[in-house]
Amino acid sequence: MATTEADIDAARAQNRAATAAQQQAAQAQAAQSAQQEREDSAERAEDDETQERAYGQDERDTTSRQNIMSYAWEANIKRTYDEFQDLSLTMARQMQNLVFQAAQNAISNANISTQMLLDNMNQASKAALRHADSMNAAVTEKFTATISANKP
Repeated sequence: MATTEADIDAARAQNRAATAAQQQAAQAQAAQSAQQEREDSAERAEDDETQERAYGQDERDTTSRQNIMSYAWEANIKRTYDEFQDLSLTMARQMQNLVFQAAQNAISNANISTQMLLDNMNQASKAALRHADSMNAAVTEKFTATISANKP
């Protein structure tokens, strides 16, 4: 099994492509985390505003109990909705992390396999050269012996 420069270059190119893909995945994950943090911050601000509106109405309008209950009801509905949405978002983040880890593992395994392939090809080429050298020495020795035996 002879190793050619083209095979080695192809393996190196494959390794570079895998590393680039891993870097792009990490950048995408960082961008997505930043976006999620901005969305979470906006949701918290909205929750605070809803609570202030309910409590502010309670302090201003003690005679209108129905309005107060309405605001409290809206705030509870929103909290319930946000809790279920948070569970959904948490699961989505966990799945993204699992997919990202799987991609990293695949790239790592590809790098290891490529390195093992290159090592095996290198060993095979060295063994072929040793074999060729020993055969060359044997042929040269036999040729020299034949010539010296045929001398008058």
